[in-house]
Amino acid sequence: MEQDSAQAAVWYAKAAAQGHMQAQLNPGIAYITGNGVAQDDRKAALWFAKAAVQGSVTAQYNLGLCYETGRGVEPDVYAATEWYEKAAEQGDAEAQAALERLEEYWEDEP
Repeated sequence: MEQDSAQAAVWYAKAAAQGHMQAQLNPGIAYITGNGVAQDDRKAALWFAKAAVQGSVTAQYNLGLCYETGRGVEPDVYAATEWYEKAAEQGDAEAQAALERLEEYWEDEP
């Protein structure tokens, strides 16, 4: 059976609109990668934020990355650190590595 990424994106958006955490994460991934939808960093960050506040560790990490790199949002190392910390508290190794990477920034702060 051939996958239809565009149709999957439509169904994820419908489920996401009803507040399902995983369904809110999936459009974020689709928009950041352009899989089934036009690539749009701003929309990706919005969907990651919706899932992140519900506790999705993957969304928390990805939202931190958006803030660190300025993809879809204004770069904000404070917000990046906050979201990485939330993901790291849930055991996310990528978030822990990101926090280690940002330690240099915090060490250079006056």
